[in-house]
Amino acid sequence: MGLISVIIPVYNVKRYLHECVDSVLRQSYNSLEIILVDDGSDDGSEQICDAYALKDNRIKVIHQLNKGLSAARNAALDIASGDYITFVDSDDLISDCYIEFLHKIISQQNVDIACVDFSSDKNKLCNSADNIVPQVLSSEQTLLQMLYQKGITSSAWGKLFRKNLFDNVRFAEGLLYEDLEITPRIFENVKNVAWCKVPLYFYRRTPGSILNVFSLKRLDVLDIVDGIYAKFKGTDLESAARDRRFSAHFNMLCLIYQNNTHAPDTVARCFDVITKSRRYELADSQVRLKNKVGALASYLGLWFIKFLAKTIMR
Repeated sequence: MGLISVIIPVYNVKRYLHECVDSVLRQSYNSLEIILVDDGSDDGSEQICDAYALKDNRIKVIHQLNKGLSAARNAALDIASGDYITFVDSDDLISDCYIEFLHKIISQQNVDIACVDFSSDKNKLCNSADNIVPQVLSSEQTLLQMLYQKGITSSAWGKLFRKNLFDNVRFAEGLLYEDLEITPRIFENVKNVAWCKVPLYFYRRTPGSILNVFSLKRLDVLDIVDGIYAKFKGTDLESAARDRRFSAHFNMLCLIYQNNTHAPDTVARCFDVITKSRRYELADSQVRLKNKVGALASYLGLWFIKFLAKTIMR
């Protein structure tokens, strides 16, 4: 059995932390190194981390000043000694068989990354993955799913990685969409990926979380998707990268309108990308209906997108 490092960044999640860590401790796979990174918590989460470390010698705790999710994950990666890495967010939880199943398919299929699906409904979380046959995808096939936002997500959680994939790779610090930035860099350098559409990870949609509250900091996604498009332009992934870029710009434009944010330069930037991409969106059979509707709406102008954002899409 290979040692698996479970990395859990922690910041002011006292309400959910016990449920998260307990779900990891209940795993049917026991060869674990659990790294709790207290990222400057001041709500008692830091004390909960230390209490867990006293109860189970598989748990290590890092305390650091608040530096953000990426820095917390990087601090854990720097000390992780497992053969494999998995990330769990501290307000989420995992099925009891989650790690055992991921380890089984990454070993049996001899792939670099194993992925499972997630649910935002705790009642739909599967407690067994017996007889589930994984789909083995190439790096390109995986990235197509990820960029078209179909199947495998760009999240760091819900996956088991071979440790060597992080030998020279770290999360970019200071970003809110750090997962979207790092996953294409990792997945483009692997040979094969195993994917099972079985929900073994519970993703909690916390109302006050960073990605559920709009702020101008979220606009860093525009630079990230611009970079992804530049990376894959001229390759077989260009259309998928263009679609992901369109999706992010359309989404941010709608959020600006929904939140009555004054950001004329960003509005102009988003609409420029939308108008330059829309004909490709409409012609691409892989593009989701949501994006095709957005592309069509753009032909009626910014006023119509604003109307949609503030009425139908709210």
